[in-house]
Amino acid sequence: AGAAVAVIGNASTFDVAATTVAHHRADAADMAEQLAAELGATAVFDEDEDQPVDLTITIGLDREAG
Repeated sequence: AGAAVAVIGNASTFDVAATTVAHHRADAADMAEQLAAELGATAVFDEDEDQPVDLTITIGLDREAG
């Protein structure tokens, strides 16, 4: 769909309750909302103009491994 994965890593802890799609710039809000809807997640705004990516997806405990 035109997206590129730039970085893969781990959250600072492994007890994150809910999956989120964070957008770091206001102009990425629609993209975050669409992806969050596809994932059954919540879109949140985490303003960080220095972030090298548009979105950060954090997989929470609400997602089953499989």
